[in-house]
Amino acid sequence: MNAPRPNRVMPHDLDAEQAVLGGCLMRPAAAVDILEGVSPDMAIGSLVRAGGPVYLAELASSPISVANARHHVGIVRGAAQRRAMIELGMGLCDAAFDPTASPTEFAAHAQKTIDAVLEDRVNVPSQRPSQVAFDALAYVERLKGGHGDLIKSSIYDLNALIGGYAPGETCVLAGRPGAGKTAFALCEAAHALDKGVPGGIFSLEMRSVQLALRLFARQGGVDAQRFRDGDFTDADMTKVMGGVHWLGQLDPRLRLWDRPGLTIQEFRSQVRKWKREIGIRWVIIDYLQLMRADQRCSSREQEVAEVSRAIKNTALEYDVAVICLAQLNRDADKTKRPLLSQLRESGAVEADADIILFLVPWDTRGKGVVREIEIDVAKGRSNRTGTIKVDFQRSFLRFVNQDYLRKNERGL
Repeated sequence: MNAPRPNRVMPHDLDAEQAVLGGCLMRPAAAVDILEGVSPDMAIGSLVRAGGPVYLAELASSPISVANARHHVGIVRGAAQRRAMIELGMGLCDAAFDPTASPTEFAAHAQKTIDAVLEDRVNVPSQRPSQVAFDALAYVERLKGGHGDLIKSSIYDLNALIGGYAPGETCVLAGRPGAGKTAFALCEAAHALDKGVPGGIFSLEMRSVQLALRLFARQGGVDAQRFRDGDFTDADMTKVMGGVHWLGQLDPRLRLWDRPGLTIQEFRSQVRKWKREIGIRWVIIDYLQLMRADQRCSSREQEVAEVSRAIKNTALEYDVAVICLAQLNRDADKTKRPLLSQLRESGAVEADADIILFLVPWDTRGKGVVREIEIDVAKGRSNRTGTIKVDFQRSFLRFVNQDYLRKNERGL
């Protein structure tokens, strides 16, 4: 049984449609710009076909036809959006009445349609090559002037290879358990936040409070073990309070999600929400294999592949840089250096990622407060590859440039 359809007139604005057409007739040279984003669904073409030459003459002489043509395009587009939403709503009702329909699958489809409507992408024509060329030139000029869109890493040598994290791209940071993936990601997050670049963190393995404690250790130089045994000195507590102040003033720049079992739809919804609220430019996911597809898949590999593709699509759609942590399988312990084929549970991760970084396995049980760690840039769609070395201050869960400790030892 289908839901009853309301007997109502679909949203439209005849005067606005006439104004747009009249503006095009009076200013033919500007017609392409006026009609940018106007699709056949917006019903303007039907006016011309139904009216004939006399009607066209009336449009050209109408006092409303020339002025504010682009304003009236917005009205026409809004009516088209409302019609699309009505169709979507009727579809939701039909699915609710149909006992064989899968609510999860339909919800995923509905979310994509809603995104398209709200973001004004319903039947919008492709950009003209001339516009793309000018946009590309503007990007090059910003880059040349030192104002590019890349979000710089806290590690100088890594910037020399990848340039930084680009909005719209996904960077996979992979390693074995305990190799320091979360610590490295939080160092990159703290660096971006200190530079005033807003972002969000999806923590699927630990609660937000645990992330905060890690950040306190990093920012204040507090031994991370103190957050296990509680043996704080007065100096430690002063540093902790400094970390509390640092984190507390980040409300305009940082958002956190720490619920387990994050689905693709939840991920997209939160990214969209954070983009609207604070204009996020980067996102960290900790970690990839803990995300779930919206619908049941035939295999675990297929599910991870769907998640990987959704992450890539979301990065492109909302123009955010994604740093996605991932696990390597046990074979990585047997090779000198990790291989792309050792990304756990899916080869699709290798294909979807723009950049892949490996934390080369190291003996986490070895002694030493500072350990030298290798980061292997194993893939770069638009950047160089290679291996760099960084220092890992284990007590503070802090990755630093190798010259950092030397400078501090010399009092610089």
